[in-house]
Amino acid sequence: IAAEEYGLNLSECIFIGDIYHSDVEMARNVGSKAYLVMTGAGHASLEEMKLSPYERVVLTENILSAAHEIEKEIRHEKKY
Repeated sequence: IAAEEYGLNLSECIFIGDIYHSDVEMARNVGSKAYLVMTGAGHASLEEMKLSPYERVVLTENILSAAHEIEKEIRHEKKY
């Protein structure tokens, strides 16, 4: 698949999506971090998240706010 084609280590990738049972579960399955955006199906996905919480998921308003959070994390990591 794409991971093989591009040589991606999925556990080091970040998943962003609005559907908990597919987007966040994919991240969980590979041990990666996920951002659940509250646009689209995001609000409906909150109920699923309560039933099957994943500690590496971050709730964000939209994809732009997810990008800002990721940028902050990258800047923080580079300081050390």
